[in-house]
Amino acid sequence: MPWRGLILLALLALLFTKLLKARNRPGEKIITDKDLPLYVYDLLRSEGFNNFMAQVITAQAGFETGNFTSPLFKLNNNLFGMTDATGRNNKQFGVDIWKFGVYRSVDDSVTDYRLYYMSQNYPAAFASIDSYIEELKNHNYFKSDLNQYLNGVKQYYNKYFVK
Repeated sequence: MPWRGLILLALLALLFTKLLKARNRPGEKIITDKDLPLYVYDLLRSEGFNNFMAQVITAQAGFETGNFTSPLFKLNNNLFGMTDATGRNNKQFGVDIWKFGVYRSVDDSVTDYRLYYMSQNYPAAFASIDSYIEELKNHNYFKSDLNQYLNGVKQYYNKYFVK
């Protein structure tokens, strides 16, 4: 009956995968999808970003993850499309087969973004969304069209923070 062993192995692999994909660590607050923008904003504030920058970076995460629904976010807790960060101080748990960072939690993804931000010597704050996104583009943070990325971040900024 070797098939029983295969079934057990498959179930263990499934359980292990689910544990790796878990969004929350034991003892952490359970985060619902509708609470994610505010949760990410609060984490960014706790990482030292001012109110405006925390709002803009939350909007950036919303844009990059398609309102926190992308497979990269759901599977890897990766809010910012971070790739293998071996060459800098980071909070990555590992990398997937496409070399995208895997994080144990949303918290770790936010902390890693702060570490990335510091490693690039970005100023503590920017005067506008436009100037922040232009600086990201100048540092080759994203490859897409500047206006497309800028408009996407502004769309989520308005969705989350403009009443």
